[in-house]
Amino acid sequence: MKVKILILAALALPSLLSCERRPEVTVLGAKSESALRENLSIPPEAKRIIVFGQNAHMDLDWQLTFPEYYDRYVEKIIGKTLDILDENPRYFYSMAEMAFLKHHLEKHPEDRERLKRHTKTGRFRIVGGGITSPDVVLPTGEALLRDFMYGRRFTLEEFGVGSVSAWLPDDFGLAESNLRLGHI
Repeated sequence: MKVKILILAALALPSLLSCERRPEVTVLGAKSESALRENLSIPPEAKRIIVFGQNAHMDLDWQLTFPEYYDRYVEKIIGKTLDILDENPRYFYSMAEMAFLKHHLEKHPEDRERLKRHTKTGRFRIVGGGITSPDVVLPTGEALLRDFMYGRRFTLEEFGVGSVSAWLPDDFGLAESNLRLGHI
C-alpha cells in the first residue's frame, strides 16, 4: 500500500476535515471535506493522513524575561511565519501564547492585516489561546480560567475567533480539574 505523507503546519486532522461542521471556516478555500482533500492532493481513498504541525512553544518567563524572549526569538518567529504563510498556501502555523502575539501587534501594527487574513483562512491557528501556556498542575482552576479568558478576549476582539483546541505543551502532569476545565 502506498502511503502519502503531507507536511503541513499545525493543522490537526480533526480540524482539517471539519469544514462541513463549521461552515464559517474555510481551509484553503474549501468548504467540504472532499474539496479540502482535492486542494491538498489527498486521495479520496486515503483513510489515514499524517500531519506534521509547525509551532513554537514560547515560554514567557522561564530563563529569560518577557522582553528578552520576544527580542531574541519571538519577533523573528512571527515575522518568518508570516512571510512563509504569504509565500506558501499549503503552510499552517499554530500559536498558543497570546501575550507574545499581542506584544507583536503593538510593536508591528503593520502585521495586523496579514495575521487577520491568515487567521480567517485557518492557516494561522490559535491553539489553547491563553495569555500564556501555563503550568496546569500548580495554579488554581480560577487562575487557569482567567489566563484563557484574557487570551480568548484578545483573539475575539483582534481576529474574531477564539481557540477551539486544548493546548498543554509544557505540563509536568495534569491536575484532575483539567478535564473539567476543558468543558467550560
